[in-house]
Amino acid sequence: MRVSSCSPQALAMTSTQTHSKGPKDTTVGSARGPLNASSGTMPPNTASTTVSTIEQASEEAGEQASEEANGKTSVKTNGKTGGRTGGRTSGKTRNEPVNRQGTFTGANSLKLFYQSWYPAASETTYHTAAVRGVLVLVHGLGEHSGRYCSVIQALTAAGYAVFAFDNQGHGKSEGQRGHIDSWQNYRDNTAAFLQLVRQQEPTAPLFLMGHSLGGLIVLDWVLQKAHAADFQALNILGLVVSAPPISPSEGTASQVRIMLARLLSGLFPRLSLKMGLAECGLSRDQNIADQLAQDPLIHPYVTLRWGTETLNTIDWVKSHIHQLQMPILLTHGEADPIIDVAGSREIFQQIGTDRKTLKIYPGSYHEPHNDLDSRLVVRDLIHWMSTQMSAQEEDLAQ
Repeated sequence: MRVSSCSPQALAMTSTQTHSKGPKDTTVGSARGPLNASSGTMPPNTASTTVSTIEQASEEAGEQASEEANGKTSVKTNGKTGGRTGGRTSGKTRNEPVNRQGTFTGANSLKLFYQSWYPAASETTYHTAAVRGVLVLVHGLGEHSGRYCSVIQALTAAGYAVFAFDNQGHGKSEGQRGHIDSWQNYRDNTAAFLQLVRQQEPTAPLFLMGHSLGGLIVLDWVLQKAHAADFQALNILGLVVSAPPISPSEGTASQVRIMLARLLSGLFPRLSLKMGLAECGLSRDQNIADQLAQDPLIHPYVTLRWGTETLNTIDWVKSHIHQLQMPILLTHGEADPIIDVAGSREIFQQIGTDRKTLKIYPGSYHEPHNDLDSRLVVRDLIHWMSTQMSAQEEDLAQ
């Protein structure tokens, strides 16, 4: 049985080949504001891509998201409408988001897999209208870009495009599973992918989202790059950070494992260990547990070097989070057994900007977007993104 590009066996997929309870809500301030594969070299946008259509997932979330969109299909930014793109697909209904797949070159010349999803396809082209905006996803540890079906379905139904990639050592990308030489690898991969997205969508409002490890990657990268010209040229409108690993639970990062990583990372940087994360702590939804059990792209491994680099980055982000000035939506499941919600509450208080919103979902585990209240989570996400775009339009009109 073929594994779906959105979530294993959660969605049916056909493809053709081309070449080329409500949450606890805290809002501050206004919304306004600026395979162990060998390395392979392949320049961005030169690989063949797969164009696919996705069927039957999160229909109710999509319907609610469509209402949130209020019938809009594009938004103007600096006098320009959202970008356009094109391609071919097999004939499908107009309600299905369309998936494209490709590769780009990341750190150390590793070939990294990526996907994009666009709103409803016509029978001849996979996307013909300008999108309202673009959400770029950075996934968590041991998973991959195909595990965000509720987010993808809801956003594409509301007129947005979604881009995501498999980080090195994850999913369909090259690299030793769960290994980095240094945290700079993640920074380089993120920068390269955002450049690729901007090539394909040069004018659409752009949002950057990271979950768990991806949330740490996003926070570190933005804090490191905030004043750089290449970062500012991306014109990122806001950040969405879900369950960042600021306070890992004892079961996730025991003191023994931390000490082992710090002592031996220099001698055995590529030594792999199993994280031992309880998959039952990701979601209360049994369907998600069933999908995880059948997903060949999930892995439990990290290396000693990854451990020390991650620990150092957590410390650095905590000591610099007060410098963050971008609009941010911070979310966390209150019953998360993997990453303590107290860490998100802590950094929320320290974030420098007043354009910040914290949403805590009672009962939800580590992946609120995959949990029983996922429809509420994605509805909150779309509402927040729409608010940021409206605020920007008001600022531009002044």
